[in-house]
Amino acid sequence: MTTATRSEHAHSAASLPQQNAAYLLWVFTIASVIGYCLEKLFTLLTLGCTYSSKGLLYGPFSQVYGCGAVALTLLHTPLRRLKPGHAALLSGILSGVLEALISWLQEFFFGSVSWHYSGWVLPLWGGRTSLLFMIFWGILSVLFLYCIEPRICSLIVRLDLCSRRVLTLTLALFLGVNIALSALAVQRWHARQNGITPRNGIESWIDQRYPDRFMRLTYPGMRFPLLDE
Repeated sequence: MTTATRSEHAHSAASLPQQNAAYLLWVFTIASVIGYCLEKLFTLLTLGCTYSSKGLLYGPFSQVYGCGAVALTLLHTPLRRLKPGHAALLSGILSGVLEALISWLQEFFFGSVSWHYSGWVLPLWGGRTSLLFMIFWGILSVLFLYCIEPRICSLIVRLDLCSRRVLTLTLALFLGVNIALSALAVQRWHARQNGITPRNGIESWIDQRYPDRFMRLTYPGMRFPLLDE
């Protein structure tokens, strides 16, 4: 490797601190895909079949894993200073709290829930998380901190600065539109269950493009608790 190339890679690595928004976007995306695959594997092992567990309309993304990975990345330095066992314990608690918070926010803003642990070991916070899964999150968090996140950083640093900027901008636009469409589609799905008709052209288009049947196939695990009572 030439001196110029080493200098370029050093500059590239220096431009990727863990608090860098572009880097966090990549962490969020990659962890969301990994989480989607883990959910598929989990349902296959426990239920003998797989079903869609994605959180967005387009792409294999489970964004609760992405949010957890971003939180771990921001806490990377203090967590890596701990012994792995202590890091797993603290990460498991924090991940469980984050999972419960995300579940509450989803129900508050969209009137829906995508998971419930009432039938699992020691459900907590109204079934929004459980002790069993907090143990799982702790183990997964240590694997992320010591194995996955360093490889994500290494992978991104290998890209030259120009390519990284173009890919990051493209990814940001795709995810931004994807998240916005997903949120609107779920809101309208909930509204239709309450008999609320579209109020404008955008809502009419959403209803035509993402009808109830499409939404049930996309989010088979999503429920509207108040409507089920």
